[in-house]
Amino acid sequence: MVADQTVRCGCCDAPIAVTDRMDIRAMLPDAAIGLPEENLHEITPGLLRVDGLGSFARCLLPVRLSGDLEVVFGVWIKIGDADLDHVAAVWDKRDYVDVVLHGTFANSIIPWGDAILGAPVTAMVQDVDEIPYIEASDDAEFEKLLTDVWDRDHVLSRFAHALPVAVRETIGERWSIERSAGMAARVVETGATQYSGPGRTVFVDELRDPMNRTADEMLAQMLENFPELPPEQIFTTRNGDEIRDARWLTQDVDGEIRHELYGYAIRPGSMMAIVCIHDTPEDHAWAMHVFNSIRNV
Repeated sequence: MVADQTVRCGCCDAPIAVTDRMDIRAMLPDAAIGLPEENLHEITPGLLRVDGLGSFARCLLPVRLSGDLEVVFGVWIKIGDADLDHVAAVWDKRDYVDVVLHGTFANSIIPWGDAILGAPVTAMVQDVDEIPYIEASDDAEFEKLLTDVWDRDHVLSRFAHALPVAVRETIGERWSIERSAGMAARVVETGATQYSGPGRTVFVDELRDPMNRTADEMLAQMLENFPELPPEQIFTTRNGDEIRDARWLTQDVDGEIRHELYGYAIRPGSMMAIVCIHDTPEDHAWAMHVFNSIRNV
């Protein structure tokens, strides 16, 4: 469960909530998405009857992730009408603790997708103050979901909304980068990936070079029109045939001061380009941390 303490980011000293559990909610059963509201009948906050589809119960699906993390999905299972009536009758009574539900899984959650949709599941009440937990399944894929420990980055990188932990994400075919805690992700019109959070924005993209030029040649092209900067605003390293170059400056954009870092990780034929934009100069350490998190996969 979510702890009530905070720690500070090692790169920028910003407070970050400590958590070993994340909650992600599916608002409706998949089959009910897009139906008119008049077709949806909420019996209780955790019970739903859908015209033409039947009865559904909201349940909790805990999934263990590497790094001692847990993600708990708020999902729906399809149940019998008699089961819905029974749970509704004991919802706020002592007998609620004895509720056991047998149904079929009603959401296709990423990254498991349709492989678990429709799987038979059993859910039980663990706490009278919570909706039931899915605890077992006769389906081999679903049982594996319940019992295995899953790679945190493989799972969490599929979710675009801001998360309370940093996540490593693959960019293009050859690179990966850390998406900072508290930053949402989306793909912009240019095809680049954008991460955004309060006072911070990152644009990142893989650029392929069909001419297969050297890293020095590719960097020279990127810096052709870059303004001259003092040495203390440039960071360059070499490792074999790879070059990493970061440059930062402050600009006045429509009357607002903006701090920008432009970074490149380059290997022959492929480049990871990054732009970090932040409101305060103190966030330069965060921008460098993001740049240094680039990995070749």
